[in-house]
Amino acid sequence: MPEQAQSVQRVGLTRAQCETPMGQELVNVLSEIVRDGLATEEGFRRLQQWLGERPDGQLPAMDFLSRVVSERASKPKLTTRDLFELQFAVERVLPHPLRERVAARRQSAWSWARPTENQVESLHRSEERRVGKECRSRW
Repeated sequence: MPEQAQSVQRVGLTRAQCETPMGQELVNVLSEIVRDGLATEEGFRRLQQWLGERPDGQLPAMDFLSRVVSERASKPKLTTRDLFELQFAVERVLPHPLRERVAARRQSAWSWARPTENQVESLHRSEERRVGKECRSRW
């Protein structure tokens, strides 16, 4: 018996969601967190606090980010990999035009600092996932 494909819930903010007060607030917080091109531990804690103050998760993006944050929240010190994964989670949630600008800032920031092996590995996996999604959407 073939396995049933799991449905993938959209976590990126839609235009309509961005126009809501909660969507606007989320975009502002996320933009602040990655404004320099790379997520920081301070940004992680800021997002954790913001999400904790809004436990109702009005948007799928908030539920997704809450899961990303809660998987790492118990750590006393976040690793570079944790911050890198947060960066990609934020980029995944942001609306398309803003996502492109944030990705460009990240790439610029990386041009000044040599990425770690984990960053390169995660970037490669993220690119493979993106291409896979694109291919599946065309079928």
